[in-house]
Amino acid sequence: MPSLHFLFSTAVCVLTVLNTPSVWARSVDRRTSTGKLVHFLDNFDSRFASPVGVGPTNAAGVFGALNYASFSLAAATANLLNPPPSKPNFISAGPVGGITNGAHQLLPANSTVKYFNLEKVRYACAAQSGLAPVSCTILVSGKRLQALGGTEEQVELVFNKPVVSSKLVSAYAAFSFPAAQFSMLQSVTVTVIEPAAALPLALFDNFEYTAYIQK
Repeated sequence: MPSLHFLFSTAVCVLTVLNTPSVWARSVDRRTSTGKLVHFLDNFDSRFASPVGVGPTNAAGVFGALNYASFSLAAATANLLNPPPSKPNFISAGPVGGITNGAHQLLPANSTVKYFNLEKVRYACAAQSGLAPVSCTILVSGKRLQALGGTEEQVELVFNKPVVSSKLVSAYAAFSFPAAQFSMLQSVTVTVIEPAAALPLALFDNFEYTAYIQK
C-alpha cells in the first residue's frame, strides 16, 4: 500500500498543475514529466474565411488545441451590425447543426490533448442572415473525463440584443466559466435553445482555455 506521504505528495502535485495562474495567449503554464499545461486564446483570425453571407461556408475545424466540430467560420463585413471583438473572423453555431448537421462541439484536436479547462468566451446571437443581432439563450454542456465519472455540467449564456447596433463597436457579451465545473473536460456541446420559434445563430470569438498536452 502506498504511504500517506506519497499520496499527499501526488495530490499536491496534481493541484499545483491544475491551479496554476493563466498566462496570456499560447504560453506554457506548467510542465510535468509527462506533459504540459498550455494556455490558448483562439480568436479564429489566422485563416482566410469567406465574408458572412457571401461565398461558400467555411468549416471552423482545428484552432489551437481544439477541434470546433460543426462550427462555421466567417469573416465580418461592413454590413455586420455587431462585429466580433477580434476582427475579422468569428465562428457560428446554427440551430440545425451547421455544416455537418451534427452537434456543435469543442473536442481535443488530437490524441495528445488529454483534457482542457474552459475559461472565457465572447458571444452573441444573430438572425439567420448573420447580420442583425437578436436576443437568445445558449446552452453550454461540458463533459468531464471518464476518470472523474464523465459527469456533465451545464450553463446558460444569455445574450440581450443591444439597444443600439453599431458596425464599428462589438457588443458581444463576455462569460467566465466556473472553474470547478468546467475543468478537466473531454468535450463541450453548444446548443441554441431560445427563442424556440425562430432559432438564431450563436456567434463566438476569443475562446480562452488551458489544455493538458501529453509528450
